Amino acid sequence: MRKTLLLLLVLTTMSLLAQDEAEQEVRVFFSEQIRSHYKSHIKKIEALELAQKYKEAENLANDFIQEHIVGSYMDNFSLKCLKSGQCFIDDYKKPMIILTYASWSVPTNGEVKAVNALAKEYHKEIDLVILYWDNRKNARRNARKFNSKVEILYVDELTNRYASTIKMLKHTFGIPTTYVIASDKRVLNVQTNIQNPIHLEEEEAIENCIKSIEQHIKKLREYASTSTY
Repeated sequence: MRKTLLLLLVLTTMSLLAQDEAEQEVRVFFSEQIRSHYKSHIKKIEALELAQKYKEAENLANDFIQEHIVGSYMDNFSLKCLKSGQCFIDDYKKPMIILTYASWSVPTNGEVKAVNALAKEYHKEIDLVILYWDNRKNARRNARKFNSKVEILYVDELTNRYASTIKMLKHTFGIPTTYVIASDKRVLNVQTNIQNPIHLEEEEAIENCIKSIEQHIKKLREYASTSTY
């Protein structure tokens, strides 16, 4: 009887290990998907834009994201953190919402106040991150708009030795872009940041931005509630 139980225990353990290994083997990374599929899609998108078929181009771009990017896993990119120097994507254990900018790209009306408010409310659950494509001096100057609950990262492409890989984040999807990443680094969404009309009242603009980011938070929570990682 003891031998039978021991055998069952061994077989069960081996089965679980084999399952874990299989899951790890099928994990596809963000960079792999870009290298494999981006060029063919961007040619089609650019052709549609030249033909002024902008809606079709937008739909094709969204299809590319849903088919090849969502569900991939974010690479462990090397970044710079204003608070602690060099850091990596894997250093962040909580789910992440990354909003990317450059020093010349001004956040839309209401976005800064929305990010500050949501970072204060959700910082124990989610890392709200601002990623600047710029040098430390410019990133630090622009970071003053955000409160201490917002994580500020930057990438200086002139000095980052991983630039050939990490530039995929910038040059594939442009600026400003939001990346929604679960705690296991699975990419749940990539989309252009909301853009409010310039004339919109500030209160309404802030509300629009809050609603947009809260949709990302909802997606992260839904994934966490159903995931077994």
